[in-house]
Amino acid sequence: MSRHEFLPRWVRRRKISWVSSQYYSITCEIHGQIGDLRRKKFTPKCIRLGPAASARFAREHWAQSIEEGPKEYLGLPVLYRDPKLSGVFVEHEEPE
Repeated sequence: MSRHEFLPRWVRRRKISWVSSQYYSITCEIHGQIGDLRRKKFTPKCIRLGPAASARFAREHWAQSIEEGPKEYLGLPVLYRDPKLSGVFVEHEEPE
């Protein structure tokens, strides 16, 4: 495998199926969701990743497997392989 396969790509949407779309870069999607939450005055609590997003996120951070991926990102814990998700979800707390 070449070194360039691990590099994140520009944010583009691609249609996986008629139900869901997925970003090429999971890191950009996480930053986007956190930015939206902070704009709405919510506090991000945790990052949840589905199975495919877990593998891509670990590769974007130069890990050879999901177990070697970062346990925390931007000060938030990362939960890998959530069977209920197919992408990325940033959990949040309600504003006071």
